[in-house]
This record gives sequence, C-alpha cells and structure tokens, in this order.
Amino acid sequence: MRALEQSCHSAGVTVRTGTLVTELESASGILTGVRISSGTLACSAVVLATGGVSYRKTGTTGDGIRWAGELGHTIVPLRPALAPLIIEPPLPPAWRGIAIRDGRLNATVHGRLLASWNGDILFTHEGLSGPAALELSRPVAAAIERDPVQLDFDFFPHREFAELDTDVTELLRGTPGKMLANSLHAWLPNRMVNDLLRSAGLQPDVRCHSLTRDARRRLTTFLKSWRIGRVSHVPLDRGEVSAGGVSLREVDPQTMRSRKIRRLYLCGELLDIAGPVGGYNLQAAFSTGYTAGMAAASDWHRESSGRAGC
Repeated sequence: MRALEQSCHSAGVTVRTGTLVTELESASGILTGVRISSGTLACSAVVLATGGVSYRKTGTTGDGIRWAGELGHTIVPLRPALAPLIIEPPLPPAWRGIAIRDGRLNATVHGRLLASWNGDILFTHEGLSGPAALELSRPVAAAIERDPVQLDFDFFPHREFAELDTDVTELLRGTPGKMLANSLHAWLPNRMVNDLLRSAGLQPDVRCHSLTRDARRRLTTFLKSWRIGRVSHVPLDRGEVSAGGVSLREVDPQTMRSRKIRRLYLCGELLDIAGPVGGYNLQAAFSTGYTAGMAAASDWHRESSGRAGC
C-alpha cells in the first residue's frame, strides 16, 4: 500500500479520504465537476466505480447509480443476485451447516420450471445458500414479486428415474436386515436422513427387506424431486452482487464511456451486469474498471494535447 501511495504521489495524484461526494455536476451534456461537502471539484473526467447495492455495510449504498440516473441514464430495476434464498416453512435447525454436493436445484412457478442449476447447496439458519441457490436467486427474486416459487432438489441429476430405481433396489437387497435410514447414510447426510424419509412418507426404522415395491418407488421419486419449500424472500443486502443498474445500452463497451454524458466513464457493478457464480463478476469489475481508467486517461491526454497545440 505504501508503494502505491508513493507512486500516486510521484505522479501528482491527490488522494482524498473521508470525503463525502453528494452529486455529479454537468452542463450541456458534459460532466464538469464532483460536488463534495466542502464545495465542487472541477474535473476533466470522472470514472464512476461505486459498486451496486449489496453488502451496504461496506459502503455500497447505490449512490453512483443514483447519480447516473440524475444525469439521464436509464436505470434497470435493482434486484438481488447471487443471494441466499429464505425458505418457508422454516427448515429444521439441525440442518444448519450441512452441504449436499452435486445435485440439481429446480425453481418452479405453478408447476412450470422457472430455472435450474446443477451444483452444491448449503443449509443456513434461514434457508439455502451454496452455488446452486445463489445462481437461482436472480430469476427467483424477480418471479416472487408476482407468483409463489417452489424449490425442489434432485439428489442424482445424472441418473434417470429407472436407473436410480435399480440402484435403490440393489442397495436394499444388499442390506436386507438394516434399517432404511442406516442404509441411506451413504447417500444422504446423517443429520437429515430421518427427517427426509419421514417427509417422503417412509419410516426410518423400517427394515430394508420389508420395504414394499410402492415404498421403494416412493423413495426413488423423493430422491429425484424432493420438495424443499417455498421461497419467501431473497435478501438484496446479502447478495454477493446486485443485478440491475445503469443500462448497458448507454455505455460504450470498448471504452466504458457514457453515451449520455461526455467525460463520464462507468464500470463495475453499478452497471446492469450480474454474471454467474465463479468469479465472473470480479472479472467484469476488474476488466471494465481497467478499460474505463485507460479510456479516461487517453481521452484527457488527447484533449490536453489538442489544447496545447492551439
């Protein structure tokens, strides 16, 4: 950090900390300054990199999005993205901290598939997190504004029903004297198996050899489509990123220049960008920030050289 400060100082950069920005000023479609608590800073270019509206405790309160809107930019409605899903009815407290690997989480509206994602889920004190839940949060958040959204989970997404039913049959035949719950410990988390079997209408302590054909198929059906519950809320403030923001149509993708206001450059999460799980949003922030900074510097240098030659 000290090396960075020294580099900025040697380049003539003034760093202001603890300075509240209240708005951006413009005239005739050209950005002219930044309003702060003590007055106005005149400027030749502004790179707006204030982030979205998730994790507000870190300072991402959406100020930059508001300023862009005040300057005439179209703001796509802000919604959660990569956020946990709050479930009703509440899930058993004993499940907190349990992760289920390599399943498929499905979101449905009135029985129709809304979105689906293969990956892990993690049980929290309020509902679901983990890659699959986070990935579904954006379409689910939009849908629950109008309709109820149900979640179900496929424990074996790469096995067709008939194949899995055969596997279940072989498991039961291989452990005839065991209780059903004990036989399924290899497939389901120990702390969940009893609750899960009861939700499927099966008794955990039934012996495998006494399970009827209908009960076995009921177990297979459950493993392919476990109804978790209804999504009651997707918290915007707890998302890894937020969706929505400045419309991408109003930003030049080659330079990140505003197409509404000259000398304004926009980057990062304040734009209507929300990529999938896996670091894509960080990459988008880094790439658009670099592009905006380079374009702002290049434009300033070109304009300064032009004025010097006049």
